[in-house]
Amino acid sequence: DICSEMQASLIGNLILSEVSKRHKHNREIMGPVEEALVRLGSGQSQTSQPRPT
Repeated sequence: DICSEMQASLIGNLILSEVSKRHKHNREIMGPVEEALVRLGSGQSQTSQPRPT
Protein backbone atom coordinates (compact mmCIF):
# COMPACT_ATOMS: atom_id res chain seq x y z
CA ASP A 1 0.00 0.00 0.00
CA ILE A 2 2.76 2.43 0.93
CA CYS A 3 4.67 1.56 -2.23
CA SER A 4 1.68 2.30 -4.48
CA GLU A 5 1.06 5.61 -2.69
CA MET A 6 4.70 6.62 -3.11
CA GLN A 7 4.58 5.65 -6.79
CA ALA A 8 1.45 7.70 -7.35
CA SER A 9 2.79 10.78 -5.58
CA LEU A 10 6.34 10.57 -6.98
CA ILE A 11 7.54 11.92 -3.62
CA GLY A 12 9.28 8.67 -2.79
CA ASN A 13 11.34 8.81 -5.96
CA LEU A 14 12.41 12.39 -5.33
CA ILE A 15 13.41 11.77 -1.72
CA LEU A 16 15.24 8.54 -2.45
CA SER A 17 17.00 10.03 -5.48
CA GLU A 18 18.26 12.92 -3.36
CA VAL A 19 19.52 10.53 -0.68
CA SER A 20 21.20 8.53 -3.43
CA LYS A 21 23.05 11.61 -4.69
CA ARG A 22 24.25 12.66 -1.25
CA HIS A 23 25.24 9.25 0.11
CA LYS A 24 26.23 7.20 -2.93
CA HIS A 25 29.42 5.92 -1.28
CA ASN A 26 27.80 4.90 2.02
CA ARG A 27 26.67 1.28 1.55
CA GLU A 28 24.75 1.19 4.85
CA ILE A 29 22.48 3.91 3.50
CA MET A 30 22.51 3.03 -0.18
CA GLY A 31 21.59 -0.65 0.15
CA PRO A 32 18.08 0.09 1.46
CA VAL A 33 17.72 3.15 -0.81
CA GLU A 34 18.54 1.11 -3.93
CA GLU A 35 16.11 -1.59 -2.86
CA ALA A 36 13.36 0.98 -2.31
CA LEU A 37 14.00 2.58 -5.71
CA VAL A 38 13.81 -0.82 -7.39
CA ARG A 39 10.51 -1.52 -5.64
CA LEU A 40 9.21 1.84 -6.81
CA GLY A 41 10.32 1.05 -10.35
CA SER A 42 12.90 3.84 -10.53
CA GLY A 43 16.14 2.02 -9.88
CA GLN A 44 18.22 -0.62 -11.51
CA SER A 45 18.05 -4.12 -10.17
CA GLN A 46 20.84 -5.02 -7.79
CA THR A 47 22.05 -7.74 -10.14
CA SER A 48 22.66 -5.23 -12.91
CA GLN A 49 24.44 -2.75 -10.65
CA PRO A 50 27.45 -4.28 -8.90
CA ARG A 51 28.24 -3.00 -5.43
CA PRO A 52 31.74 -1.73 -4.76
CA THR A 53 33.66 -3.55 -2.04
